[in-house]
Amino acid sequence: MPYLIKNAKYGYTKGGFACGPLIENVAAAVEYVENGKTMYLSVVDIIGLYDFYLSDNDIFDKLINENYDEEVEKASIRSFKNINLEKIDELSNNDDDLLIIYLMLILRLDKNETKELMKDSIGKYLTADTVIKYDYFGAI
Repeated sequence: MPYLIKNAKYGYTKGGFACGPLIENVAAAVEYVENGKTMYLSVVDIIGLYDFYLSDNDIFDKLINENYDEEVEKASIRSFKNINLEKIDELSNNDDDLLIIYLMLILRLDKNETKELMKDSIGKYLTADTVIKYDYFGAI
């Protein structure tokens, strides 16, 4: 079933590890509708390691502000619709994969391409045509 994209956003955190230098982590989120229910799929890129979150509420600001409370911890996922999120380089153009591809494109494209992608998709159903013009595998 295609996803209706209601909103998408991205931003930067002040992250890092306790034992190393601080770096900026990149976060992205998509608000979508599936079967009449609004959901939020988010990802944080920590130097090439991806943490995914699925929630009923928008937790993007918590991710950006690194407020990893109980709600954020409960939203952490390792798979989405039978997709192993540790193997995002094996995605295809089916509807479920497209949402992950879309989220990763928002995360990894340059700012101009990200703005163009968001403009072309918000308020519309996500299709392969929406994302196919971007180099997903070059972006990840």
